[in-house]
Amino acid sequence: MPRPAPKAPVPPPRQLSLFPETAALVRQWGRIGTAGRQVCELHHDAGQARDALARQLRAKRRRGYRDRAAG
Repeated sequence: MPRPAPKAPVPPPRQLSLFPETAALVRQWGRIGTAGRQVCELHHDAGQARDALARQLRAKRRRGYRDRAAG
């Protein structure tokens, strides 16, 4: 019997920064089997990083992307 998919999005991995007073939002994408690409956005605090992540998720969902299942 298949497991039900979670309703919440999978959070991105946390990344340590050389600047402890900032919050980093790291996005990765690419084709399966390749190194892909990565972008690291620095924000002044965790609240701004969460807002940027929420904006990114809204934009993806508008274009038809769905949250992936954990696992």
